[in-house]
This record gives sequence, structure tokens and C-alpha cells, in this order.
Amino acid sequence: MKNLKSGIITLLLLTSVVLITSQKENEGILFKLSLSYDNLKPSEVVSNFSQKLIEKGILETADLENPSIVYDKLESVYAELQPSDFDIDQVIDKSPLTNLLNTQNILELSFKEQTELALFTYYQLVSEAYLNFTFHLDEKRLVRFNDQDLPINSFESIIFDEIEKRSKHNVSIDNARMIISADEYTDFEFVTFVTGKFREMGIRQVVYKRKGSN
Repeated sequence: MKNLKSGIITLLLLTSVVLITSQKENEGILFKLSLSYDNLKPSEVVSNFSQKLIEKGILETADLENPSIVYDKLESVYAELQPSDFDIDQVIDKSPLTNLLNTQNILELSFKEQTELALFTYYQLVSEAYLNFTFHLDEKRLVRFNDQDLPINSFESIIFDEIEKRSKHNVSIDNARMIISADEYTDFEFVTFVTGKFREMGIRQVVYKRKGSN
């Protein structure tokens, strides 16, 4: 009889632990994010992303206890990271994250949740590398793309083809980002001509950086 009673008490205690753990998971910041993503589990991607960052020496395990360190380290390197190196296969929609940040006081979160949010924020930013198409304009009025000169007479078709190649990564005309750099003596009229070409194609994100600018 005592063994039966002891067994029941143990079962009740275990059930309580499971319920409490489940409740905490359902109240966390990543759970809130998961409600806005159909095919993404923020808790899983954050776990995988943090492990990859540690494996690559970008973060140390102890860093995960301090969200400020995570933010600082990832801010300094994220623009150079490639999504494929972190098993990120498509651009992650930023709007759910933006909506959450607009309604959530980050300082009210625990350090653990702040770290999780930092990791997911940079996971999303790294995914945006798929959107970037980089071009260089030189003073001879040549357009360099993928280390080759781009023929002006087939400019549009090549760009459309390149965007289509990345469609599997959730890239389209609507979100593609054209990043243009130019030599110091490149004719500004030529820069205007190229940026105009992009806008005629319906590409809304065109960033121009003259060589030497930040």
C-alpha cells in the first residue's frame, strides 16, 4: 500500500514538473515568435545557430549568459556570414520579429530570453544575405557582377535570371537588394543610368556606395 502511494506521489510530481516546463515554454519569447511563423520553429533554429556560432569560434559558450556580449560579437561579423554555413536555406520574414520588438520591452525579459532574442535577430539578418546582389561600376563604364563584365544589352535578362536562381531561397523582385559600388572617378551619369535600370525592372531596394564611403 505504501509502495502504491509512493508511486502515485512520484507520478504526480513528475506530471507537475512536465506541466510547469511546458507552461514556461509556452510563455517564452521564442514561443511568442513561433505563433507568427508557419514553417519555422524559433527555439530549434536558435539552438542550432548558437551551436554553429560556437563551433566556428564566433561565440563562446559562456557568452550565451550575457546578451550584451552576444549582440556586440554578432553585430561586428554578421554582414560577412553566409547563410548556407549555418543551414539557413531561405530568407526569414522580418515582420513578425519587428512587430514583437515594437511591442515588447526587451529589458523586462530575463537574460536567457534576451540572449535568445539576440540570436534569432541575427539569424534573421544572416538570412538576408540571399537578398544581396553586388555590382561594381568602374570609370570605363563597365558593370562587374560575379567577377565578370555584365553586357548592358542583356542587363535585364541576366538580373532576372539571377533572381530566379535564388527564388528557392525566398528571393524575388519584391525583396531583392541591389548593392552598387563605384570607383572614385566613375561618371555619376553612368551610376544614375544603372540604378535607373534596376528601378525600371521593379526592384525597389537599390543601395549605392561610392568606393571609400561607409
